[in-house]
Amino acid sequence: MGDCEEAKMPIDGFIGKRMRTNEDVVCEISYERREVAHNLNKLKDAIKANPDFVSEKHKELWKKQAKAMQEYVDVLGERIKDLIG
Repeated sequence: MGDCEEAKMPIDGFIGKRMRTNEDVVCEISYERREVAHNLNKLKDAIKANPDFVSEKHKELWKKQAKAMQEYVDVLGERIKDLIG
């Protein structure tokens, strides 16, 4: 199992587990950031497509959601930089 493969597995408590290293946390956060960024890109594509069958209210909610997701992706990136820097 690769270094980041293990990091994707949930950690259930601390009994019998080793302490997570910064590398472990970087892998976990990187994986999470990749997944959120992937979903954000799909949402941005939906916003660009501007489908007629989606109400204007939901289109506005999509934009709010995309903004929040982008902020989250950015913060995860800052955390990664801080851990490796």
